[in-house]
Formats: sequence, structure tokens, C-alpha cells
Amino acid sequence: MNYQTVIVLLENMLNQKKSIRFTVIELTKLLTPELEEIFSNLEHYFADEDIRTKETEYKDFQNNELRKLIHYIKVGNLEKANQISFLQATPNI
Repeated sequence: MNYQTVIVLLENMLNQKKSIRFTVIELTKLLTPELEEIFSNLEHYFADEDIRTKETEYKDFQNNELRKLIHYIKVGNLEKANQISFLQATPNI
């Protein structure tokens, strides 16, 4: 499957070109069994929007994890992408 649409949605959200609400709606339309765990983990990112606006360090942490997630989807490594939980730091790429 081509995950280009997922990648673009996540990059636009990361770069604040699209809202989290918009991204959630669009990602929901693309849900597949392969992406189910990734989307489930993204719920933590979505839910923590208010914390990221108040805490720069937490924002940096979660956005770095989102960059890793985007990278792993780009290279087709869904196993590594599934390990991004947004609750703890994963090893750097």
C-alpha cells in the first residue's frame, strides 16, 4: 500500500499547516489493519495538544517522536512505526 497520503497528513500536522482535528478526520478515512496500531498510538499525540502548547520540552519530545514515525512510514518499516507510542522516547533513527 502507498502511504503517501498518511505521510502528507502527518507532515502537514507537524508543520501546523493542518489542524489536529482535520488530520484525525482524514486519517480515519484511511484506516487499514496495517495502520491500526499506528493510529492507536497517535491518539496520545492528539490528546496531548493542550500539554504541548504549555510545555516546550514536552512539545519537542512528542514532535521528535512524530518525525520518527513519519520517517518509518516513509521507508516502509511499520514494525518500527508501531513502536512510537508518544509516551516515551524511542531510539533515534
